Amino acid sequence: MAKSTITPIQYKVYFTPRTALNTYGDEVEVSAHIISTSNMKKSIDAADFDIGVFYYGDVKLKIDNYSGKFSDQYDVRSLFPYGRDLAKVRVSYNDKNGESTVFNGLIDDKATKFNFEKEEVSLVCPSNDSVLRAIRVAADTVSNGETAQNAFKSLLNKSEITSVLTYDETLINPSSNITIDDGSKFDNIPTRDAIAKLLIATNSVFTITDANKMKISARTFN
Repeated sequence: MAKSTITPIQYKVYFTPRTALNTYGDEVEVSAHIISTSNMKKSIDAADFDIGVFYYGDVKLKIDNYSGKFSDQYDVRSLFPYGRDLAKVRVSYNDKNGESTVFNGLIDDKATKFNFEKEEVSLVCPSNDSVLRAIRVAADTVSNGETAQNAFKSLLNKSEITSVLTYDETLINPSSNITIDDGSKFDNIPTRDAIAKLLIATNSVFTITDANKMKISARTFN
Protein backbone atom coordinates (compact mmCIF):
# COMPACT_ATOMS: atom_id res chain seq x y z
CA MET A 1 0.00 0.00 0.00
CA ALA A 2 1.34 3.45 -0.90
CA LYS A 3 2.33 5.67 1.97
CA SER A 4 0.71 9.09 2.31
CA THR A 5 2.99 12.13 2.07
CA ILE A 6 0.52 14.39 3.85
CA THR A 7 1.43 14.94 7.48
CA PRO A 8 -1.77 14.52 9.55
CA ILE A 9 -0.92 17.44 11.84
CA GLN A 10 -0.60 19.75 8.83
CA TYR A 11 -3.30 18.89 6.30
CA LYS A 12 -6.54 16.94 6.41
CA VAL A 13 -8.71 16.02 3.43
CA TYR A 14 -12.44 15.34 3.62
CA PHE A 15 -15.00 14.07 1.10
CA THR A 16 -18.77 14.48 1.28
CA PRO A 17 -20.40 12.03 -1.16
CA ARG A 18 -23.71 12.63 -2.88
CA THR A 19 -26.52 10.28 -1.90
CA ALA A 20 -29.00 11.61 -4.50
CA LEU A 21 -29.08 14.25 -7.25
CA ASN A 22 -28.87 17.33 -4.99
CA THR A 23 -28.43 15.60 -1.64
CA TYR A 24 -25.20 15.03 0.27
CA GLY A 25 -24.36 12.56 2.99
CA ASP A 26 -21.91 12.88 5.88
CA GLU A 27 -18.40 14.25 5.56
CA VAL A 28 -15.69 11.58 5.73
CA GLU A 29 -12.01 12.19 6.45
CA VAL A 30 -9.77 10.50 3.85
CA SER A 31 -6.39 11.98 4.84
CA ALA A 32 -4.78 8.59 5.46
CA HIS A 33 -5.38 7.60 1.82
CA ILE A 34 -3.90 10.72 0.21
CA ILE A 35 -0.58 10.15 -1.56
CA SER A 36 -0.05 13.68 -2.84
CA THR A 37 -1.86 16.96 -3.44
CA SER A 38 -1.16 19.97 -5.62
CA ASN A 39 -0.48 23.41 -4.18
CA MET A 40 -3.47 25.32 -2.87
CA LYS A 41 -3.61 29.06 -3.17
CA LYS A 42 -6.21 31.71 -3.83
CA SER A 43 -6.21 33.04 -7.35
CA ILE A 44 -8.06 35.34 -9.73
CA ASP A 45 -9.24 34.21 -13.13
CA ALA A 46 -7.71 36.87 -15.38
CA ALA A 47 -10.39 36.34 -17.99
CA ASP A 48 -13.05 37.11 -15.42
CA PHE A 49 -11.29 39.84 -13.47
CA ASP A 50 -13.23 42.56 -15.25
CA ILE A 51 -16.46 41.08 -13.98
CA GLY A 52 -15.10 40.32 -10.56
CA VAL A 53 -15.37 36.56 -10.24
CA PHE A 54 -12.89 35.38 -7.63
CA TYR A 55 -12.22 31.70 -6.98
CA TYR A 56 -9.77 29.08 -5.84
CA GLY A 57 -7.81 27.18 -8.46
CA ASP A 58 -8.20 23.46 -9.05
CA VAL A 59 -6.67 21.02 -6.59
CA LYS A 60 -5.34 17.67 -7.78
CA LEU A 61 -5.33 14.66 -5.46
CA LYS A 62 -3.58 11.31 -5.89
CA ILE A 63 -5.22 8.67 -3.73
CA ASP A 64 -4.35 5.14 -2.65
CA ASN A 65 -7.31 3.01 -3.76
CA TYR A 66 -6.14 -0.33 -2.36
CA SER A 67 -9.33 -0.41 -0.28
CA GLY A 68 -11.60 0.30 -3.24
CA LYS A 69 -13.23 3.17 -1.34
CA PHE A 70 -12.57 5.63 -4.16
CA SER A 71 -13.88 3.51 -7.00
CA ASP A 72 -17.14 4.44 -8.72
CA GLN A 73 -20.62 3.60 -7.46
CA TYR A 74 -20.59 0.16 -9.07
CA ASP A 75 -18.01 -1.09 -6.58
CA VAL A 76 -19.75 -2.15 -3.35
CA ARG A 77 -16.75 -0.86 -1.35
CA SER A 78 -17.09 2.68 -2.73
CA LEU A 79 -17.74 5.76 -0.60
CA PHE A 80 -19.80 7.20 -3.46
CA PRO A 81 -23.29 5.68 -3.72
CA TYR A 82 -24.32 8.28 -6.33
CA GLY A 83 -20.99 8.46 -8.13
CA ARG A 84 -17.83 10.49 -7.56
CA ASP A 85 -18.87 13.44 -9.72
CA LEU A 86 -19.67 16.60 -7.72
CA ALA A 87 -18.76 15.01 -4.39
CA LYS A 88 -17.58 17.78 -2.07
CA VAL A 89 -13.89 18.11 -1.21
CA ARG A 90 -12.58 20.06 1.75
CA VAL A 91 -8.93 20.53 2.68
CA SER A 92 -7.96 21.96 6.06
CA TYR A 93 -4.66 23.10 7.52
CA ASN A 94 -3.82 22.27 11.11
CA ASP A 95 -1.30 23.99 13.34
CA LYS A 96 -0.98 25.04 16.97
CA ASN A 97 -3.85 27.50 16.46
CA GLY A 98 -6.25 24.77 15.37
CA GLU A 99 -7.84 23.69 12.10
CA SER A 100 -8.83 26.06 9.29
CA THR A 101 -10.28 25.28 5.87
CA VAL A 102 -8.04 26.27 2.95
CA PHE A 103 -10.03 24.76 0.06
CA ASN A 104 -13.63 23.85 -0.76
CA GLY A 105 -14.30 22.15 -4.06
CA LEU A 106 -15.98 19.38 -6.03
CA ILE A 107 -14.75 16.28 -7.80
CA ASP A 108 -14.87 16.59 -11.60
CA ASP A 109 -15.14 12.92 -12.46
CA LYS A 110 -14.58 13.49 -16.18
CA ALA A 111 -10.95 14.20 -15.30
CA THR A 112 -10.49 11.13 -13.05
CA LYS A 113 -7.57 8.85 -13.97
CA PHE A 114 -6.77 5.35 -12.73
CA ASN A 115 -3.49 3.53 -12.30
CA PHE A 116 -4.74 -0.03 -11.89
CA GLU A 117 -1.28 -1.47 -11.46
CA LYS A 118 -0.51 0.76 -8.48
CA GLU A 119 -4.17 0.89 -7.34
CA GLU A 120 -4.19 4.67 -7.38
CA VAL A 121 -6.84 7.22 -8.37
CA SER A 122 -6.02 10.76 -9.49
CA LEU A 123 -8.77 13.34 -9.04
CA VAL A 124 -9.15 16.90 -10.28
CA CYS A 125 -11.17 19.05 -7.89
CA PRO A 126 -12.21 22.51 -9.10
CA SER A 127 -13.37 25.01 -6.50
CA ASN A 128 -16.99 25.25 -5.42
CA ASP A 129 -17.81 28.02 -7.88
CA SER A 130 -17.43 25.44 -10.67
CA VAL A 131 -21.03 24.40 -10.00
CA LEU A 132 -22.03 27.67 -11.70
CA ARG A 133 -20.40 26.45 -14.91
CA ALA A 134 -22.14 23.09 -14.70
CA ILE A 135 -25.73 24.33 -14.20
CA ARG A 136 -27.51 25.93 -17.16
CA VAL A 137 -30.23 28.56 -16.78
CA ALA A 138 -33.70 27.19 -17.46
CA ALA A 139 -35.93 29.12 -19.85
CA ASP A 140 -37.95 31.94 -18.24
CA THR A 141 -35.79 32.01 -15.09
CA VAL A 142 -35.30 35.74 -15.62
CA SER A 143 -38.43 37.70 -16.56
CA ASN A 144 -38.80 40.81 -18.68
CA GLY A 145 -39.00 43.88 -16.45
CA GLU A 146 -37.33 42.13 -13.50
CA THR A 147 -34.75 44.06 -11.48
CA ALA A 148 -31.12 42.97 -11.57
CA GLN A 149 -31.23 42.16 -7.86
CA ASN A 150 -34.18 39.82 -8.34
CA ALA A 151 -32.55 38.33 -11.44
CA PHE A 152 -29.43 37.47 -9.43
CA LYS A 153 -31.64 35.87 -6.81
CA SER A 154 -33.54 33.83 -9.43
CA LEU A 155 -30.28 32.61 -10.96
CA LEU A 156 -28.55 31.67 -7.71
CA ASN A 157 -31.38 30.31 -5.57
CA LYS A 158 -31.52 26.92 -7.27
CA SER A 159 -31.25 23.60 -5.42
CA GLU A 160 -28.48 22.40 -7.73
CA ILE A 161 -26.42 25.40 -6.64
CA THR A 162 -27.50 25.80 -3.02
CA SER A 163 -26.61 22.17 -2.31
CA VAL A 164 -23.00 23.32 -2.80
CA LEU A 165 -22.93 27.07 -2.12
CA THR A 166 -24.95 28.85 0.56
CA TYR A 167 -27.57 31.32 -0.63
CA ASP A 168 -28.39 34.33 1.57
CA GLU A 169 -30.63 36.88 -0.12
CA THR A 170 -29.38 39.66 2.18
CA LEU A 171 -25.98 39.36 0.47
CA ILE A 172 -27.35 39.99 -3.04
CA ASN A 173 -26.78 43.73 -3.46
CA PRO A 174 -25.68 44.83 -6.95
CA SER A 175 -24.26 48.32 -7.36
CA SER A 176 -26.87 49.32 -9.92
CA ASN A 177 -30.29 47.73 -9.69
CA ILE A 178 -31.18 48.04 -13.36
CA THR A 179 -34.28 46.63 -15.02
CA ILE A 180 -33.92 43.64 -17.34
CA ASP A 181 -35.47 44.37 -20.75
CA ASP A 182 -35.16 40.89 -22.27
CA GLY A 183 -34.95 37.96 -19.87
CA SER A 184 -34.65 35.46 -22.72
CA LYS A 185 -31.00 36.46 -23.21
CA PHE A 186 -30.23 34.37 -20.12
CA ASP A 187 -32.06 31.25 -21.27
CA ASN A 188 -30.10 27.99 -21.64
CA ILE A 189 -26.63 29.40 -20.92
CA PRO A 190 -24.33 28.38 -18.05
CA THR A 191 -25.24 30.15 -14.82
CA ARG A 192 -21.69 31.49 -14.63
CA ASP A 193 -22.18 33.25 -18.00
CA ALA A 194 -25.54 34.67 -16.94
CA ILE A 195 -24.04 36.02 -13.73
CA ALA A 196 -21.15 37.50 -15.73
CA LYS A 197 -23.56 39.42 -17.98
CA LEU A 198 -25.34 40.90 -14.96
CA LEU A 199 -22.10 41.75 -13.18
CA ILE A 200 -20.93 43.81 -16.16
CA ALA A 201 -24.29 45.55 -16.50
CA THR A 202 -24.51 46.41 -12.80
CA ASN A 203 -20.82 47.21 -12.13
CA SER A 204 -20.76 44.52 -9.45
CA VAL A 205 -18.63 41.61 -8.28
CA PHE A 206 -19.41 38.05 -7.29
CA THR A 207 -17.50 36.51 -4.39
CA ILE A 208 -17.73 33.45 -2.18
CA THR A 209 -17.23 34.35 1.47
CA ASP A 210 -15.18 32.38 3.99
CA ALA A 211 -18.53 31.02 5.22
CA ASN A 212 -19.15 29.60 1.70
CA LYS A 213 -21.89 32.16 1.00
CA MET A 214 -22.49 33.70 -2.42
CA LYS A 215 -22.23 37.50 -2.40
CA ILE A 216 -23.04 40.16 -4.98
CA SER A 217 -21.72 43.63 -4.14
CA ALA A 218 -20.57 46.88 -5.71
CA ARG A 219 -17.18 46.91 -7.41
CA THR A 220 -14.56 48.91 -5.55
CA PHE A 221 -11.32 50.19 -6.96
CA ASN A 222 -8.14 50.39 -4.89
